[in-house]
Amino acid sequence: MNFYALPSIVSVIGNLALGTFVYVKDKKNNIHKSFASLCFVLAIYSLNTYLKLVAQNIESAYLYSYVLRIGVILTPFFLHHFILQITKINDRKEKIILGLNGAWALLFLGINFTSPHLLVIRMTSKPWGYVAVNGPLYNIHLIGAFFFIFYAIYLVTSKYKTTKSPTEKNQMYCLLISFTVGSLIILSGVLATLGYNYPPTGNIATFLFLGIIAFTILRRGTINTIVIFEQSFLYLLMNIFLIIIYMVIIGTCYLLFIKTLPEISLFATILVAIIISHIFQPLKEKFSFYSKRIFFKIDYDASQFLLGFNDKLRNIFELNKLLFTIVEEITKTLRCSNCFIMLYNEDSKLFEVSASIDEEKTKSLVFEDRGSIAKYLSKSDVLLIREDLDIWSGESNGSSFTKEDFVQIMDELRTHKIAICIPLFSVERLYGILCLGDKTKSIYTPNDLYVLRSIKGQINPAIKNLMLLEEMRRMKENLYQADKLASIGTLVSEIVHEIKNPLVSISVFAQLIKEKMEDKNFQEKLKNILPAEIEKLNKFLEKLLNFSKTSESQYSKVKISEIVDGLLPLLKETLAKQHIILGKSYFLKDSYILGDNGQLEQVFMNIIMNAVQAMPNGGNLNIELFKENKFIKVRISDNGCGIPQKNLSRLFEPFFTTKEKGTGLGLSICKRIIREHKGEIKVLSKTNKGTVFEIEFPAVD
Repeated sequence: MNFYALPSIVSVIGNLALGTFVYVKDKKNNIHKSFASLCFVLAIYSLNTYLKLVAQNIESAYLYSYVLRIGVILTPFFLHHFILQITKINDRKEKIILGLNGAWALLFLGINFTSPHLLVIRMTSKPWGYVAVNGPLYNIHLIGAFFFIFYAIYLVTSKYKTTKSPTEKNQMYCLLISFTVGSLIILSGVLATLGYNYPPTGNIATFLFLGIIAFTILRRGTINTIVIFEQSFLYLLMNIFLIIIYMVIIGTCYLLFIKTLPEISLFATILVAIIISHIFQPLKEKFSFYSKRIFFKIDYDASQFLLGFNDKLRNIFELNKLLFTIVEEITKTLRCSNCFIMLYNEDSKLFEVSASIDEEKTKSLVFEDRGSIAKYLSKSDVLLIREDLDIWSGESNGSSFTKEDFVQIMDELRTHKIAICIPLFSVERLYGILCLGDKTKSIYTPNDLYVLRSIKGQINPAIKNLMLLEEMRRMKENLYQADKLASIGTLVSEIVHEIKNPLVSISVFAQLIKEKMEDKNFQEKLKNILPAEIEKLNKFLEKLLNFSKTSESQYSKVKISEIVDGLLPLLKETLAKQHIILGKSYFLKDSYILGDNGQLEQVFMNIIMNAVQAMPNGGNLNIELFKENKFIKVRISDNGCGIPQKNLSRLFEPFFTTKEKGTGLGLSICKRIIREHKGEIKVLSKTNKGTVFEIEFPAVD
């Protein structure tokens, strides 16, 4: 078996496989069709080399060279044609140059089939197989071929420098890398022209060359494989460098010691192995760092950033803080001009900016839920890259959007200076959009897009979970307020009497004012009693109003005894009407805790009202206040009907109630408020004996 022929047959099979795969992916796409044609021509080129290496005699080798030389002749034309397709250069000048390229290829095809000896004089045998001896016109053909190949490289370079599309720029960059790898093919042609013959292993470069191009064409759909490509390229550079080290050490040892110590090659090999084992890991890190910066334009470690980013998200429990952290981290790492998050507003039916790096520029920006951008993102859970739209608008993209739709979306994105939109979904519904502006000093690289796709998977559940948490908090606050108002509702009839007393006094004075205006005794009563009644009424209504307000949950130093005493005027008439005797026992002067006045009023009002309702036929209500260790304790007891033992364990469960019109929220809310004040609540009860609620809070000086 001729091992020298192995690279060539691998190249034949690989080229045909790549061409077929890309063509099948989109048979109507001109770029795919042109690439498939180039693969077929280069497969013929490699097949020519393979058959010459395995030919049994010189006549067979010459016949293969004669028939299959069309691969060499047609390669510059098909390469040129493919480059024009992928760069979308179609002006008149380029069409003329492509026509000249085609004419040059037809000329030498004609020469090959009519006067083949002008291209190849004969075949000669080498240790690895038969090789051609070039004729007088073959070198002329190579000069023309190199001209058109280098011109194709020039077109790619020009497109790379002039395009403003990140996608096209990345495509051109990958193409330039492929030409670098494919330079081995050009090198073999140059060496052959100069008369040097060597084992034809360079044909494997055609497969690598086409593999990188295939990756470039299909890159949008397989962006995650950029990581594999980077690592492969890294190890290729390392292997080349290690081979050079090996050759230098072996060569030096050979030149210095071959005459005195012929066996030195063994020791040199061991020495090389030791050196390589010590420098491999640091060498890998250096190559990784510089190859990413130089070849892939990467100035940050994606994996480290994603891990750190995820850790920061896990430790944030406020929606606004989370949103601002996301936009700050993305802006700092990717160095984009702006970054903001838009969330859907159910009331306005608009996507509105919730967090932004540049609030001044985005404060009035909104997207309609039926607008072109939201409509596209709702149907496609992928990154929307502005400059990709220009490419998609002229291709078969498989979507229901027309070229005009893409142009409209692209214009709107450019108006708002948005480069990338990332949709945020929950249960197949678009609830948010993460938007990025252009990068400040470069373009978005495949690594950036890989990071953004990974970020999308991290931020989507984080944002949605905190949105649900915020909604639950609002619902809880509404429930607390509803329960507070329900407690007031039970007092309304009694409160009317408290308000009515001062109003009666004021009304009497108003009726008598005309008749007794001159009466000095009346004037004295009017001066003393009327302001007092008005002040009494005002304080009562103010206390009632404060109780009904929604608390802002801002804790301050409050006095428990004052809170309890402030509630008792509201209960005076109720206690008297139900023949309930109130007893107060305060065993300490200073009863300060850190808390919210409104929330604590709600707790005590709820428990006291429960005690009152447990004594419909009268009884004793006792309120005790004392200090035990470092806690202030409030004990509220009654001698009412008590609570059945089976209900005690469920007393603080939401929605559990034994009352016909009860909500079952009062005591559960009380327990939640007490816990938020770092306190505890306990209950003891016996049927027909009464109930004791004991509440404790940490004391403060």
